[in-house]
Amino acid sequence: MRELTDEERALPRHPLGYYRKYGITFIELSDAACDIELLRTYRNQPEIRQWMLLRDEITVEGQLAWFRSLDPARESFSIIWNRTERIGLTQLRHIDMTTRSAEGGIILFKPEFQNGLYAHRAALAGMDWNFVQRGLETLRVTVLKTNSRARRLVRSLGYVLSDPDPTGDTLLGEVSKEGYFRAAEKWRAIVRAEAEAEVDVSEW
Repeated sequence: MRELTDEERALPRHPLGYYRKYGITFIELSDAACDIELLRTYRNQPEIRQWMLLRDEITVEGQLAWFRSLDPARESFSIIWNRTERIGLTQLRHIDMTTRSAEGGIILFKPEFQNGLYAHRAALAGMDWNFVQRGLETLRVTVLKTNSRARRLVRSLGYVLSDPDPTGDTLLGEVSKEGYFRAAEKWRAIVRAEAEAEVDVSEW
């Protein structure tokens, strides 16, 4: 494994449950109604549900039962904030600190954040958090074969996709810490260039 660059070492290391980078803030999902119900509302929208592995409509009771069943040692879900607006959810599941691996995922709620560079901002910030602060060495992802936007995003961040079941609906992706930072270098430059157009870049 190569040495981290000075930039990588300088990434902010906030307490787990809170992280900020590239104008994006992650705050750990809570059972407050504003978090849980917002997530359920967006998650049930047909335009988002169509890209989920589980497409059943979620009830209020089901959402709360899901949240209370989470194992903090194995799962981490955070609301994604852009300035003062909650724009999505990031997840980390199947966390295994013995192998230093986990499965990641991201949902952005609105089309204006699903397109452009917001997806890369959120993904870069989340993967920096996972690889640098959490100390992971490998991330995995599962994407629908029909979700071309998700396939492009994960490939651009260094994931190598495979198709273990040609008759199935999903592809599996995996990226190492080294592979991610190599792929992310290009996108950091693009995101930082966009930051120059921001009125307030103090959080970048």
